Amino acid sequence: MQTIVGRLTANAEVAHLEGEKTVVNFTVVVNDYYKPKGSEELKQEATYFECAYWRNAQIAEKLTKGSIVEVSGKLGARGYIDSKSDVKAAITLRVDTIKIHHRATPDQQETEELPEVSDFNQG
Repeated sequence: MQTIVGRLTANAEVAHLEGEKTVVNFTVVVNDYYKPKGSEELKQEATYFECAYWRNAQIAEKLTKGSIVEVSGKLGARGYIDSKSDVKAAITLRVDTIKIHHRATPDQQETEELPEVSDFNQG
């Protein structure tokens, strides 16, 4: 089990599948900052995780762009060829638990701090 803390890049989307199954899809970005040796310039490195949450589709309305979340689950990888025939890869996370630390509201650019962490791990 891997735990990641990052920011949602867009609002979560619910996909409806055969057999009345639903999955909540969203992407989390983790930004790391560092100074290269001998430089005063701060560099940023972003890592994106494509997340899938199968347990409770109602969480999607709370997963809004810009929110800071902590997600735990099983890491994976997926390779694909894009429309330009370039080989690409994605890091995936099959999410078991979601904790929302700061929630961005639709009418605000900035995030608002929640009074307590919301924990969604119902099955």
